[in-house]
Amino acid sequence: MWRPKPQHDRRPRVPRHRLCAYLPSHPTELAQMAHKRAQQRWSALLTRIAQHVCSALGDDVWAVFVAHAKTTYKAAFVRTFCKPTLRCVGPPHGAPCPHAFRLGRKV
Repeated sequence: MWRPKPQHDRRPRVPRHRLCAYLPSHPTELAQMAHKRAQQRWSALLTRIAQHVCSALGDDVWAVFVAHAKTTYKAAFVRTFCKPTLRCVGPPHGAPCPHAFRLGRKV
């Protein structure tokens, strides 16, 4: 009788207490962490866009685009991740989130 090969166990071989993310106890520290992470997400977004667009636009036009994006969209993007509760708004076509997912942080 044929049996599938057992899959490799991909779970990390790390004690469970080390897998927990660092969560500061003071609300100010948590807000600073959220702000820093939001800025990292912004940078990653621009990097992903640059991989596809930068070569087509050229360095000069790309620099103008980045300056425009920073002045127009960056502050709102970062503020979105610094809210006390993040929630799923559903797929792009406008339907509500089927799971009503919410992620809250204590402030």
